[in-house]
Amino acid sequence: MATKMLASSIRQDIYNIYGFVRLADEIVDSFHDYPKEELFVKFESDLNQQSKTKSV
Repeated sequence: MATKMLASSIRQDIYNIYGFVRLADEIVDSFHDYPKEELFVKFESDLNQQSKTKSV
């Protein structure tokens, strides 16, 4: 709802940032039966790869 108050030109960027931080938050809060350190390493690797390709 709050994103509707943002300019439409930046709304998708905000959604992308939100999705990124939500995934990190879910790793911490929800994945109790999984190797969190490995998940964060993969998360960081994926982020770095995306940064190189500049794809979203």
